[in-house]
Amino acid sequence: RRITLDSMGECETLYPDAFRAFGLDAVYAAMNAWAEANVTTWHVVAILSEEEVGLLMAKLAPQYDGKTESLAKAFGGVCVECFEVDLYLPVSGAGGQVTKAFQNAVARGRHVGLSLLFATQRPAQCHRILTSQSQHVVSFAMHEPGDLRWLASVGGTAYARIAHTGLRRYESVWYSALTHRVVVR
Repeated sequence: RRITLDSMGECETLYPDAFRAFGLDAVYAAMNAWAEANVTTWHVVAILSEEEVGLLMAKLAPQYDGKTESLAKAFGGVCVECFEVDLYLPVSGAGGQVTKAFQNAVARGRHVGLSLLFATQRPAQCHRILTSQSQHVVSFAMHEPGDLRWLASVGGTAYARIAHTGLRRYESVWYSALTHRVVVR
């Protein structure tokens, strides 16, 4: 069960077989139809406004109040895949409705059945909560000094050095926060 947030319109070619939902009501309608039909594997590409993204994240992993149920938990687990996460969790200006909903989802999503997969081409412009709560950080070749400093702050200088000079074409370097190991794949 996966929701891909498509803010840039890039996912049409990446996921041609996924269900396309334009607007939050369409996302909820699709999810409810799948739940009623007992469909356990689905993928929806959600084309949403910024406000709708905030509302979706707040429903998937709401602020804990002891009464409000997580939509992710109700569906037995949901993975949200978000490209260009720097749009939603910027390093500065983190105060809007979307950013707060994302921060809460990152901080407590795993407790309510929400898995998160984030991608960006501008890691140095992302809020630090992403890596402080991440199990894995994956990088392809990087050369921008600010991004290399960011990688070093996450996984150490060896991680940044491999991302800068130690990768061949189509290779990536993985940092595991659980074991503090750096592996090239």
